[in-house]
Amino acid sequence: LVNRAIGSQSLGRVRVRLAFAPVIWFLLLYGFQQLTLSLKKADGSYMLMTPEYFPYLWLGMLGGTTIVLWGIVKHGTDTTFDRAYVIWYLLKPLLGAIMGVVAVLIVQAGFFTLQGNLEIKNPTPLLVLSFIGGFSERFFIQVIDRVVTSLLGGEKPQKQTIQIQTQERQVPPSPPTKPPTSKVEEYHGTQAQ
Repeated sequence: LVNRAIGSQSLGRVRVRLAFAPVIWFLLLYGFQQLTLSLKKADGSYMLMTPEYFPYLWLGMLGGTTIVLWGIVKHGTDTTFDRAYVIWYLLKPLLGAIMGVVAVLIVQAGFFTLQGNLEIKNPTPLLVLSFIGGFSERFFIQVIDRVVTSLLGGEKPQKQTIQIQTQERQVPPSPPTKPPTSKVEEYHGTQAQ
């Protein structure tokens, strides 16, 4: 643990660079958005991607960036920052953008609904969903698991309970105490307790 803490403290400059890495992803997403908007076909359709999904890309990337910054600060202050996760810190904003859009597409495809409403007229819940999808891999994996289960059938895995059998430990009786022999011992014995 001490070596890990020393290694974590020595990576201070790496953490600072990683904190600014999402700026590059935001610039690349902005360039991709501009390229998509410029490649409009004559019939009004777009070659690369429909522009309506860009807000979800932006919010997913923002969610990914938020977890990156939170991780850098948390693991920096706890001195538990590990060089092995540098790739995760670098790619998480991009993965967050992808996860955010896919989570929205899953809801729009009708695989599951938000608050029991199949048709969403207000885009705010979808924006929040894309942020959460970009922020949390666990949430995104649960969404994908639900979709795969609904597409391919099958039941969700049952929660398994583990029963642990314990043996009762018998405590030996305490040795008997000697009764006081005089009033002075009786007085001192009660005072000591």
